[in-house]
Formats: sequence, structure tokens, C-alpha cells
Amino acid sequence: MIGRRLWILVGALLVFQAFIVCSEYKTGESFGGKSSNERWTLGLPWSPWYERTWSSNEWEGLGNSRLRFVSLSSGMFWVGVVMLWGAWYTKDFASEMEAEKRAKMTQHTTLTRRQLKFDSLDDIVRDAENLLAKGYDKAGQWDFAQVCNHCTLWVKYPLDGFPKLPLWLKPIFLVVKRTVLPKLERQMRETKTMPVGMSTAPMTVFPPGQDEAAALAGLKLQLERYKTHAGPTHASPLRGLLSLAEWEDTAKTHCAHHLSFLVPKAG
Repeated sequence: MIGRRLWILVGALLVFQAFIVCSEYKTGESFGGKSSNERWTLGLPWSPWYERTWSSNEWEGLGNSRLRFVSLSSGMFWVGVVMLWGAWYTKDFASEMEAEKRAKMTQHTTLTRRQLKFDSLDDIVRDAENLLAKGYDKAGQWDFAQVCNHCTLWVKYPLDGFPKLPLWLKPIFLVVKRTVLPKLERQMRETKTMPVGMSTAPMTVFPPGQDEAAALAGLKLQLERYKTHAGPTHASPLRGLLSLAEWEDTAKTHCAHHLSFLVPKAG
């Protein structure tokens, strides 16, 4: 549901941006920027032309280069239209997926997830080792190996670098950064928890039934690197550049979130 709303929002922004660029190209007036004494700017704060001001003579001097603005705005318009159409076309499919997700979650209503918080990276390892030794029941969808492999990647990214963000995802990340992220950061900072049901990067989701011992070994290896890492960290496409201590706090909260859905068997 959140992903579809973001799709609609980004599509609407692209159409609106294209409308502004075309309007200003045709009229020489600044519909979305500033206008004074025949000097004007193109675009909105997310536009590459924001705060770029031309005089009338400079604008005329661009000549055929002005066609780039029209061509790009036309492209933005049709991309926006396709995104809006896709969001409308898939509304029934999204509803079915949401219903299926709720149906799957009802299978685990008899088992309550744990309230779990870690004070250190070693606490993560001890809890995971306990789950592997005693066995576990699932209060969510992922098994032990899926949780460990997923967390391993997010622990590793700040040290080795994040995957390159596809160009088409950048506008969506920009919207998320300005809307969803502040609330998420505040929740993680104040309560050391994460919201349930959030979407994640597809490349960090693993198929079930993987080797659980190997998955735990990989997680332990990456957590151990935090204790000896002396170099800089890599900037996140979403959160920006954080210190190693901030990434440690994130790892503790993130691992607690996912491991809380695995409940150790009694005995």
C-alpha cells in the first residue's frame, strides 16, 4: 500500500514538473520559480534547474539547446503518466496481495513475537546461537537463515559500500527521505524498534531453507568487523553518512526486530 502511494506521488510530481517546464518554455514566465525584471528561474526544488536564472537574452542565446528542456519535460510527463496508470491498473492486484499477506499472518496469531532489545553486538550473537541450538518457532514469515542472511547484508553495507541505486529509484528515495524517514529515524532512536511490515530492498531477501549454521557464521563475521573497523563508513543512499557507532545502534535495532519473530523452543 505504501509503495503504491509513493508510486502515485512520484508520478504526479513528474507530470507537474513537466507541466512547469513546458509552461515556462512557452511563455518565458516563471510558473514554479521566481520572476522579476525579465529574469526568471525554471523548476521546483527537486528540479535540476532550480535556482538557475537566465535573462531574456541569455535564454534566447541558448538556441536549439532549449529543445532539451522540452524533450526532457516530455519524457518526464510520459513517465509520470505511465506511473500513475500503473498504480491505477495494479490496484486490484495490490489489494489481493495485501489480503494474502494478512491471511498468511493469521497463521501465526497463536505465537507472539518477542520483545527484544540488544545492548551490544555480542547480545545479537548470543541470541542467534541460542535459537540455533534450541530450535525455534516462527511468529513471522522468515526462517532463521533468511533473518541472518538479511541482517548480514545490512551490517556489511556501511563497511563495504551500498549497492548502486538505479536511476529510476532515486526520485522514490528522495520522497521517502523527506516523508517516511524522519518518523522512522525518530522511532529507532527513541524506542529502539522498527515498524512491522515495512518493505525492504529485494536483493536482501533470501529464499527459505538455506544453511542455518552458515548464515549464523556470516552474521557473526560481519558483526565482529565492527569491533576492529578503523576506516570510514559508507554513506547510505537513504540515510546519508553515519558514524560507526550510529551504524552499530542500527544493527542492534535491526537484528532485534527480525530475531524477535523467532521464538526459542521450550526446554
